[in-house]
Amino acid sequence: MRKRLGLLALTLAGMVAQPSAVHADDLSTLLTQATDTLLPNLTHAAHFEVANAAENINLVTGINQAIAGQFATVPLGSPAGGFTSSIDSSTGVGSRNSTTFGPQFAERALTTGKRKFAVGVQFLHASYDNLNGTDIRDGSLTIQLLHEDDGTPGRLDPARFFEGDVMTNQLKLDLKLDTALVVGTFGVTDHFDLGVVLPYVRADLTIDVDKTTQPLATRTFSPTTHEFAPGPIYTGSSSAAGSASGIGDIVLRGKYNFLDPSKGSGLALALDVRVPTGDEKNFLGTGVTQAKLYVIGSSHVGWFSSHINLGYTASTGTSSVVTDFPDEINYVAGFEAECHPRLTFAADLIGRVLLDAQVTKQTTATFLAFDPDLDGGLGAVYATTLPQLEVQRQDQSLLQGALGLKINPGGKWVISVGALVPISHNGLTSSVAGFVGFDYSF
Repeated sequence: MRKRLGLLALTLAGMVAQPSAVHADDLSTLLTQATDTLLPNLTHAAHFEVANAAENINLVTGINQAIAGQFATVPLGSPAGGFTSSIDSSTGVGSRNSTTFGPQFAERALTTGKRKFAVGVQFLHASYDNLNGTDIRDGSLTIQLLHEDDGTPGRLDPARFFEGDVMTNQLKLDLKLDTALVVGTFGVTDHFDLGVVLPYVRADLTIDVDKTTQPLATRTFSPTTHEFAPGPIYTGSSSAAGSASGIGDIVLRGKYNFLDPSKGSGLALALDVRVPTGDEKNFLGTGVTQAKLYVIGSSHVGWFSSHINLGYTASTGTSSVVTDFPDEINYVAGFEAECHPRLTFAADLIGRVLLDAQVTKQTTATFLAFDPDLDGGLGAVYATTLPQLEVQRQDQSLLQGALGLKINPGGKWVISVGALVPISHNGLTSSVAGFVGFDYSF
């Protein structure tokens, strides 16, 4: 009886914790602030907060990394213009090298042409709804936050048995990304192009959390310990919302075509350097420098053109959100078809293999707790299985498709419209991402 009274004195009823709306300066802090739960108690601070356990930190970091890693590296439209040309050295007359207006999200080996310049604007809108096969909008994405642990001897200590309770957080995420690109390409020679991509990004994030106390240790012995309100009521909610906009990561590009561009086909080598000019804490940039070296092959026969890109992206530096940004293997394959002299249909298959990346998946986990009422009141440890995220380091393949039209309304203007669609549910995906673009060649 004395033991039971002593344990009960340590676990008096919690005070009411009201639902809250949180606003933060950095989008990367919203998830932590929305899931942190403090149920003040007369005898102990009932913390279910991210910073109280390495396991909690790992969960939130994993979700943030999934958002940051793919927000900052959304596929960018090609900076090359719709018109490519070369000058016949014997006549000094320029002519088009292809009857199509080029791919949407890939590079063709053809170059812009000596002293030719192409400039354009592109817009991409994406609203994300899935993370590695789990709907992120309906509460299916679930994490269990552990209680604060005093560390000696741990959560299974009979004297601090109440630390065995956990807090279920069912997350509902509304993620939107709008990207506006100013792109430009200059033909230094008929074989060599220099290009630049200047992105302006807006990221919107709203988080609603349904919370439920899991009284694994206190369910019968002290059921009011971790209640949200007298009753006991074991449920509560919180929310967080924010948006950020600004310059994203600028991309500098060089491309050299080894073959005669006037033939309409080619083999090229390209280098993209992504500079960390975007704010990684607000998911606007990577926070690291990335260099992508890739080979481009393209062919053109009559009304049909095809292309393939194969490359490797190396990341250097440290991001404050994605500490160790993964290297990537990149590949794109697609074609363009001339439907009309002023209309090109384009299709791309866009693949990325993230090497040794942090991958977050919904699964289950086993939680241990000490229940003082088990074993005839002597207490015993038992196990409970609950939904939980798992964060692992592994390679991950991402696959998207792009379909679109390129329209020449007149002159050297080209209008692009289309959509990006996920082919796999790996990573963070949007059901459909729409894009529109305009470019002009001088």
